[in-house]
Amino acid sequence: MNGRGNNFNLIRLLAALLVLGGHSFVLTGSTPPSFLGSAPHRLGIILFFTVGGYLITESWKRDPDYLCYLIRRVFRIFPALITCIAVLTFMIGPLLSAYTLKEYFTDNGTWNYLKNMRLYVNYTLPGVFSQNPISTAVNGSLWSLPVEFFMYLLIPAIYEVGRKGGGKIHILLTVSVCGISAWKHIAVPEWSFVIYGTDLGQALEVVPYYFLGSLAATLEIKRIWNLQLALILYIICQCLPCGDAVGMLLAFAVVPYIVFSFAFCENPFGGRQCLRNKLKFSYGLYLYGFFAQQLVIEWLWKRGLPLRAEVVMVFGLILAGVLAVASEKLVEEPARKLSHGLIDGVRKCLRQFQEQNKRRENRE
Repeated sequence: MNGRGNNFNLIRLLAALLVLGGHSFVLTGSTPPSFLGSAPHRLGIILFFTVGGYLITESWKRDPDYLCYLIRRVFRIFPALITCIAVLTFMIGPLLSAYTLKEYFTDNGTWNYLKNMRLYVNYTLPGVFSQNPISTAVNGSLWSLPVEFFMYLLIPAIYEVGRKGGGKIHILLTVSVCGISAWKHIAVPEWSFVIYGTDLGQALEVVPYYFLGSLAATLEIKRIWNLQLALILYIICQCLPCGDAVGMLLAFAVVPYIVFSFAFCENPFGGRQCLRNKLKFSYGLYLYGFFAQQLVIEWLWKRGLPLRAEVVMVFGLILAGVLAVASEKLVEEPARKLSHGLIDGVRKCLRQFQEQNKRRENRE
């Protein structure tokens, strides 16, 4: 399903570009454009979560073995993340830090930054980007990864419970989560509660899209997707004078419809499927995009050059793109192959164990 006969890789690449583009406005103090009340970087996260909910549910449906499923998910998230954090902490951080090497490596903040490897979000590297206009977060986009991995763990339970009754329970769960998210956004928008370094208030803004994506996979409703209708809905929603509350509720219905209509249409730009299948570096682009833009801003800031969102976006994209392709080729692709080998080994061991049990039972 991932990239085969669909446009999910293209959508994830678009999502990564939206995140990078939106952050270029934030990091330069500019006002980003919006869609249904969402800035580009938030819309990018929404796209990632909508697609993720669908693909992860499809992965579970194809192979509902929790151990094998968990191996795939762990090798999807952690190898590239651990590599990214190690590179930032031990290679790039010391070069950029205003601290001496001794001060940098004896500061607790350096070692606390490594907590990101286990999805405990920590944004501070001592002396790194301390002169930037926004200096409080080194690679601030990491916040969504703990939320995504939590949804990885939860999806099997959501699917197995939700598919009962023809999907009615899944629909109820999804509507409930969307309702809670909308209520939070309208009634207590500033509510925040941090668990394991993750702000639940921030997570609740985007988690409904994981449920919506998972629901689409559970109900198997491919026939309703229509790209022309999706484009019409997009135009209508852009023309409506929606406030935050109405825009959020509209987004719950419209964004997934647009995403899946595009995902399942054939050759939207006349491109070759084999090319679309190779666009797998969106995760690396997401991991390195924020940091790459911070690096560009520091370079401009130190030279007294104007901070323009367009400049930061273009040069940040070039740098992040190089790092993303390297991450895909050197880390993510080998990790996928390793996970496949590990899963094959686990299944082989299980088969041998089952065969031994059968022989033992036959002897008895």
